[in-house]
Amino acid sequence: IVVAAAFGVAALAYSAPKLLPVVQFVSSPFFFDTRNPTEKPDLVTMEILEQTYLTPTQKVGSRLPMQRHGWHEYGNYIGIGSAVALALGLIWALFAALPRLRTPEGGFGLGLAVTTIFLFMLSLGEFSSVAPAVLIQKLPLFSSFRIPSRYSIPFLQFAVLTLGWAFHGVVTRYGLPKPARIAITIVALAASAHLIAVNRWNLQNVFTMAPFETRFAWNSGPRQITTDTESSAYTPDSPMLRALMQDRSFLNCYESLQLARGASSGPPVADRGAADRVRDVEFTPNRITFTVVDGAEPARVVLNQNWTDGWTTDAGTIVVREPTELSYVMVPPGTTGRYSFSFVPPGFYLGLATSAIALIATALVWRRKLKAIF
Repeated sequence: IVVAAAFGVAALAYSAPKLLPVVQFVSSPFFFDTRNPTEKPDLVTMEILEQTYLTPTQKVGSRLPMQRHGWHEYGNYIGIGSAVALALGLIWALFAALPRLRTPEGGFGLGLAVTTIFLFMLSLGEFSSVAPAVLIQKLPLFSSFRIPSRYSIPFLQFAVLTLGWAFHGVVTRYGLPKPARIAITIVALAASAHLIAVNRWNLQNVFTMAPFETRFAWNSGPRQITTDTESSAYTPDSPMLRALMQDRSFLNCYESLQLARGASSGPPVADRGAADRVRDVEFTPNRITFTVVDGAEPARVVLNQNWTDGWTTDAGTIVVREPTELSYVMVPPGTTGRYSFSFVPPGFYLGLATSAIALIATALVWRRKLKAIF
């Protein structure tokens, strides 16, 4: 558990520039969860478990009776040989570590084994009211996580670590002649080649759409942007992705986790008053710049974007009343100038500082370790 916690802390620290804004996003009053509740629990049955780890074809495209998600949320084929090896390594780690629990090596081995078991139980999903996947949803942040079968990924990672610890213990205790080491190496390489070949086959003919011809160039994004307000993301040929690759915003997003919708068709910034004083609107990924011309009437400059905290403007005070209403700023009569709405997600700069501190700490620890070795 300590090792898993160390992995988690490191991941949080390194990716803090993204994760801190995400935490703020999912806890914001403007956050809108469009997922439909279902009575069917999200669990992994024995049939799904066999398909996940032991069925080479993964039954691509089909769904079993209790399977809530597509095959790609479960597919983690390892084969019967790898499954037996991982199970034997786990059993050895449990029984070999217990007598040496008070030693650092025994405590580490038992920790790997317990973490592996916990992650496996977590990946089984909502099989009981006290299942780890159910209890973990009562924790902050984890309450927004879904699809417990994804925990099969860290489960296998820790299972392999446990097997490595067990194998090292067997070699240390009983020794291993050179021919046996060569034989084990050949078997391991053959098993790895088998997994590569099988899992490569599972992805053949899955991505059948024509590739994009778009090329990315630094600072070459559009200054004007239009919105696709008609297309549905659930139709074939990935219309949402294709719209984004053509520098068009997509109104009817299919993602379940999004902002409360207030945006509509039309320009990203406009004067909704009678004067129509907004001109020359330009777009960049986090800034919308516009000109307010002179006029006798006040300009009600509306930001046609789904609102979330992080938007600021130099044109005045932003007014936000309801999550589904558009925000705006009032520009007095006779005021002219070039203004902008800009967006920086809350927590972004704190995340940058956290990530920088984590990288510095990692470099210091690594340097100390190298000094100890040499």
